[in-house]
Amino acid sequence: MNEPKNASEVPVVALTQDVESFSDGFTLAERRNDLFEKVKTIALKSTNVRDWIDQNGNPFLQGSGAEKVMRTFGLRVWDVKSERFNVEDEKGSYYYFRYSAKVGFSEREYIEAVGTFSSRDQFFAIRNGQLLPMAEVDITNIEKSAYTNCISNGVQRFLGIRSVTWEEIESIVGVRRDQVQRVEYQKGQKSSLWTAEHQVMAKRIGNFLLAEADGNKEMASSRLEKLTAFKGKEGDVPGKRELKHLSGRQVEILFSKLQKSIVEFESAGVEVENGR
Repeated sequence: MNEPKNASEVPVVALTQDVESFSDGFTLAERRNDLFEKVKTIALKSTNVRDWIDQNGNPFLQGSGAEKVMRTFGLRVWDVKSERFNVEDEKGSYYYFRYSAKVGFSEREYIEAVGTFSSRDQFFAIRNGQLLPMAEVDITNIEKSAYTNCISNGVQRFLGIRSVTWEEIESIVGVRRDQVQRVEYQKGQKSSLWTAEHQVMAKRIGNFLLAEADGNKEMASSRLEKLTAFKGKEGDVPGKRELKHLSGRQVEILFSKLQKSIVEFESAGVEVENGR
């Protein structure tokens, strides 16, 4: 391409053309936003309290809910593929399944969905803070869970409902967070284990919180939830309502925060009724 000989030859895009293009794009964005809101409302209304769990404070749509949403919108699942990967590290051997599938309306409108699940999943492979031998983990549960995750991920991604909040679910579905099952996943095996020192700290914290709440367990749980909530990189992270859901490090941090008050409480020798 020949360079312009002077500034007057530099091509200029007409301002009116640019404004019209922006206006069209803005109008299209508004229409799409309205459409996505309608899709989200219809999708959520097809679920009920049994289709949701509270996973580390966030709403998680279970397989039963994903299937209902699929039927509501007439979504298809095809080209399903399954792979098993055997892995070994310093803790020993384990495996995970990876499912992939196309989810959508047709070959023109679909997404590629992926779901995985490991034989070290804490729900199936951890008992009393210890990792079960691989032979004791039911392989059919691991494979089914990988498939369910694949379909659930595909449905939610295709319809744009992955980032719903508890406020939206309560408003649209009528389901509150405290009505569903809570599932807490700790990251890594070590974080789910307490030392004897952690156990002592946790007992002292529990006694103090219960006394502070005049023996009311619900109030003590609410207090614990507030104390353990914090702001993360991606926003507010909800606290824990039960001490057993804290990692050892979290117990240490909480005890340090309350230590002065705990010592004063213990020095006073207050007797606490074990719940009301």
